[in-house]
Amino acid sequence: MSNKLLFVIPSSFYLEEYHKLIFNKIFPIDALQLSSYLKKKHTNIETNFIDIRFENRIKNSFLNNPNNGQFKEELVKLFEKNQIQNFNKIILNLTLSSQYLQADLIANILKKEFNDLKIIVCGYHPTAIPENYLYKKSPYDFLILGEPEETLNKLIKSKKSISSGQNNGPKVLHSEQLVDLNTIPLPDFHTYLKKYPFKNNFNFTISMSRGCPYNCRFCRILKNGGLRNMKFDIFKEKFDKLKEIVLNYNKKKPKIVFNDQCFNSSQISKRVLNLITHDKLHDQFSFSCQTRAELILKYREQFKKAKMRIALGLESASKILLIEMNKTKNPTKYLEIFKEIINFYKKNNEMFCRLNILIGVPGETENTVNETLNFLKNNVSNNNIEIFPSLYSNEPFTNIYQNMKYYESKFGTKFIKEWWKIHSDPIKNSVLLKPSKNYSKKQLIGDFKDKFFPFIKNYEQISKIALIIWKIYYNKWYDELY
Repeated sequence: MSNKLLFVIPSSFYLEEYHKLIFNKIFPIDALQLSSYLKKKHTNIETNFIDIRFENRIKNSFLNNPNNGQFKEELVKLFEKNQIQNFNKIILNLTLSSQYLQADLIANILKKEFNDLKIIVCGYHPTAIPENYLYKKSPYDFLILGEPEETLNKLIKSKKSISSGQNNGPKVLHSEQLVDLNTIPLPDFHTYLKKYPFKNNFNFTISMSRGCPYNCRFCRILKNGGLRNMKFDIFKEKFDKLKEIVLNYNKKKPKIVFNDQCFNSSQISKRVLNLITHDKLHDQFSFSCQTRAELILKYREQFKKAKMRIALGLESASKILLIEMNKTKNPTKYLEIFKEIINFYKKNNEMFCRLNILIGVPGETENTVNETLNFLKNNVSNNNIEIFPSLYSNEPFTNIYQNMKYYESKFGTKFIKEWWKIHSDPIKNSVLLKPSKNYSKKQLIGDFKDKFFPFIKNYEQISKIALIIWKIYYNKWYDELY
């Protein structure tokens, strides 16, 4: 008997246009990866996708008013059009907590309207907060915690009948076996792009590893299995296939982003840089990655030859916050390393570097924001160095989220614990109510939009339209706060 799996990709309710522009360029890569892996393991599997972001039947007005009945009506029509009756399993792989409200409503509608379907939920948020899926008369049949590949593989392989856990809650499956990265094929771009064949829209990514050897307290990466690496030959086979896809779909700006948490932590990163340089792939593609400041100094000449665009997490220039975030034990040395890196890029104008700045973590004050601003003003002046500020989002897998009482006691930080359940913009709700006792959310947004905008504006590669959209979004947000 064939298994027909439908991957449903939820959007997020109440998102504003600024974040839609960002999120709509991102492939649902985890779902695509699951699809290709299961197809490799089982010859009798067929898969398809419904990505709510790109379905015209689900109009924007419905996404901002999900309980008016029209969302349900249009959703049912959408599934019927896609012949939902031909599928026996629905998979909701959630990579963002902001997807929770919409995913849960979709699951309840599907279970009510198409009762025979088996609904499987997995991914980041279900693993972080499994209790969100264990309520009375939950629509989910299976809840997978941890990496889903091998658990789904065993579930499909099992010849036992799948009994519904609808009344007593879903059956909880713990992923006890981590997948071997060398057994995972390229994500299923073919099936997805057949359904959504957008040209020059998506950012194509590839990974050489999973996990991260570092433990930044704001990071949302699952801490299981440590850092795992892929063999070079396996990577190159996937890399060659991806290059063809990128040239087909992103002809205007063929770009490949390395999605590893820390590029240089991968055992094959040096060979990959040499491959790009030797084959002169940088003349055909734009490549980018993120890595650690402590590692880039060793590889900077190789990065230069490969013309790799690098993102580095400076995060803050406050020594107190750098220690608090667990970025370093020696903040003085850490900032000196960044000065050396910045000077290297100043001398090499053909190279591009991005410095990620994280604002609004617990303990942030006007003084710590100014410390970061002064560091940037005193050291960064070149157009080939991009300053990329973002606001801390209190994601549930972070060390910060799991230790909120500590920060409440130490800094007077105020959190919204289950911000993803609130019926308003989840991105805004995920930002701390108060980073510290005397520093409010309104002060934070005001400093963010006014003090960091000049750095964003000075980067020559950012478009005027992007600047306008950024400014409108944060000005509006500031005016909403009191």
